[in-house]
Amino acid sequence: MNSYHETWQWIYVTGALTDNPEFLSQINQTLILFSMGVGLVFLIPLGIKRIRHSFFPSMLFFMTGMSIFTKAAISSLAYAAALAYGGVELSYSTFTVTGAMIPGLTSLVLVLLLLVIAMFGLFSFLGRRLWKAFYQDSRTRNWFTAYIALSFWMSIVLTILVV
Repeated sequence: MNSYHETWQWIYVTGALTDNPEFLSQINQTLILFSMGVGLVFLIPLGIKRIRHSFFPSMLFFMTGMSIFTKAAISSLAYAAALAYGGVELSYSTFTVTGAMIPGLTSLVLVLLLLVIAMFGLFSFLGRRLWKAFYQDSRTRNWFTAYIALSFWMSIVLTILVV
């Protein structure tokens, strides 16, 4: 029997087996807000001019903060989309859960997708502003924005593939 289970796997299985339809949205909100809070811990030092104008520390704080800030929303979106549209079945001990067993899954996918798109817009904007501290030309700023977009959307694709 498989004894290792992902956090979101457990949450979606529990969401399907519980009688409380609000459980899934509440746990999603809690974990996403917690992830955003921890991500902000890494983004706050960018408010200090000395760190913001130092290339390597600012890039480290920015990319780490972005990764942690978006992790819970992207993981939850990947599991919700895989269950709703990918025909994935989650096995947890002796229980097997499909997307049809979770009420409101398609609306949850839509909300999570909008949240992830908003996060993408936020980090694209912040990345462009941060890059202006180092280089004034728009060509390198566009390349950095493309790097942010690629790393952001590749994390979603890789998370969906792992589910």
